[in-house]
Amino acid sequence: MGGEGKAPFNLVPIFLAGFESFYTSLHTLVPIVCTTGLVHKFERAPDVVISDIFLVDVLHMVRKVSKRRVPVLSWNPANLGPLMRLIGPEELGGIGDIRAKAVESAERTGKDYKEAEIEIFHPQKGEVVKGPGMPPMYDYEYHPNASVGGIVEIQISLHKSAFMMLHGCDGMVCASSLAFESEACKATKEWLAKTNRPVYVVGPLLPDSVLLDGTSDLHLSTNDLATIAFLDRVYETSGLHSLLYISFGTMFWPPNNLIWRVIEIILDRDIPLLLAYDELRLGKMPEHIAKKFKTSNKVLTSAWTPQQDILCHQATGWFLTHCGQNSILEAIVQGVPLIAWPIDAEQPPNAAYITLTLSIAYELLEGRSGLGLKPMHRGITPRGTLEALEEEVQVILDKAYGEDGKVKRENIRILRDKMREDLREGGQSVAELENFIRDYMDVAENS
Repeated sequence: MGGEGKAPFNLVPIFLAGFESFYTSLHTLVPIVCTTGLVHKFERAPDVVISDIFLVDVLHMVRKVSKRRVPVLSWNPANLGPLMRLIGPEELGGIGDIRAKAVESAERTGKDYKEAEIEIFHPQKGEVVKGPGMPPMYDYEYHPNASVGGIVEIQISLHKSAFMMLHGCDGMVCASSLAFESEACKATKEWLAKTNRPVYVVGPLLPDSVLLDGTSDLHLSTNDLATIAFLDRVYETSGLHSLLYISFGTMFWPPNNLIWRVIEIILDRDIPLLLAYDELRLGKMPEHIAKKFKTSNKVLTSAWTPQQDILCHQATGWFLTHCGQNSILEAIVQGVPLIAWPIDAEQPPNAAYITLTLSIAYELLEGRSGLGLKPMHRGITPRGTLEALEEEVQVILDKAYGEDGKVKRENIRILRDKMREDLREGGQSVAELENFIRDYMDVAENS
């Protein structure tokens, strides 16, 4: 698409600008010439389209171009429990239709429409939200940090697009796992079944070697090989499950004064550390931290880390994460317990679920700000001070590398085995994929 190297959100207009003409060619069997000069010819028009849940424009374009009704299924990369809160119906604990609610609120109160949207998306009423399979949380707990300028507007825009997609599509393909969140999967299936729309839960989607054997067959770069060599040294010198891996993905990062103090505590405890840290995006690390990194043979930082290989490695003991869906499922399939530090989006309910319901993680609560300092449904009110965070980190690390951590590790291994079983022949995830093939591909072949 000519969008290599651009920020993810900036790629969307580029993609949409070319999609309608691309799909028209695909639908009418007109050959397509890619940028390499390679000509792609087609013998059959699409019988089904799977589109990202945030790209409702694709749904409209497919229905505009197609001469017959081509089913459009939404592709959902997130866990269903948190998703139902963000874009599901109110009967499943969802916010509901923000657009309609904001219009009604603005007309009734005279307030600005955008202000009404934010109030609905970031509620502060203290109402208890209990989605299917999810632990109860106050409504404001879904956004436990002060918002950075512009982020809320982006989130609301994505919400409205996903809400329209979910309510207008012909079904859903989901990358979550029945073993991970059976109740949320069941509730979502039952809700969409009311309008005769199927849900296929086919995840987690990872290489077979990672999912079934606990190894990685990925082709590693020179930098990646250096990371694996570091892990090998950690295993030799510090032993099994000794290393703490920290990554907050490509879009999120905690406040610098907090994260660097947490890292300093880890270093002072002589815990082997692998940190995913992009200096170009996040700026230089504090000088006193950089000095400790240079003088220790137990720490490594990299702008990009081969996460699946790291989680597969026997040196890796714990994963401190923002709790995005990919990170959680990748950790589970390798039996690596987590330390959760959620920032926003689906991360706060994910963190609560793996901590309170599954008991495979600890959650850092003292790194919060804004609404995150209000009383939590679980009976805790974060103090929100650096001293409180320091105390909390010390307690969590004591537990993680002690007897309590062994219980968490056993819990996640039990879940790992169930998830891997679902991905073997006859397993639930395999059956879901087979159902999709039967419902769409086999029918198409016989039509």
